[in-house]
Amino acid sequence: MSNQPTHNPHAYDANGRPLVPPAERPFVPYQDQETVQETVWLNPTDRDAVLDLYVGTKPVYSPVMKDRWKRMSPPQLREARTGLRRFIIRAGDRRSISSDFDQAIQQTVCQEQECSAMPMYCRDQTHHKMVIGGLGPQLINERVQHRPTVHPSLIEAYALEQAAQQRAIETLRQKEAADVAMAVAHAETLKAAAIRDSLKANEEKAQAQAGASGAKKDK
Repeated sequence: MSNQPTHNPHAYDANGRPLVPPAERPFVPYQDQETVQETVWLNPTDRDAVLDLYVGTKPVYSPVMKDRWKRMSPPQLREARTGLRRFIIRAGDRRSISSDFDQAIQQTVCQEQECSAMPMYCRDQTHHKMVIGGLGPQLINERVQHRPTVHPSLIEAYALEQAAQQRAIETLRQKEAADVAMAVAHAETLKAAAIRDSLKANEEKAQAQAGASGAKKDK
């Protein structure tokens, strides 16, 4: 069974074109790969393009993180140790990758006269460029697309989750209120019982004293 992300036919960019799904990352869910701006790359060759792009590492100090390392899969552990994130573009396929990695995937020199001052930093898709380096020189940079930061399904799921949490909080508040009311009622019951017992004891004491006084008068 392929780990290739499924293309969402109902997701379109601002120009009405379908969004190209992100390049495959075997251990990351499709929705977690969505970014604000992505570059669409075409792999015209008959071989898969495997790109190891550097994203950095984070020092591990806490026991919680050390324990998490022990449960990581090999691809996750490799990325955590080396800082290299692997992206895969299948042969003949199109995939999108964050535009932050454009220079790492392909280093180009713009051939237009107006970009002669800084030819390596041209972002105009209409300009003719020559590839001089990078991890994917065989790829074709087709265009830039803008993907929503949050997928609509995630927004709906978040709303449902928030509603469920709100209901749980309300239920907990009602339970706490009921517990408080029960505790107050129990305390009132104990207080009333104590008062009743005190009154009864005082009454018995008074009766005993009255009986003792009558006995003395009889003598």
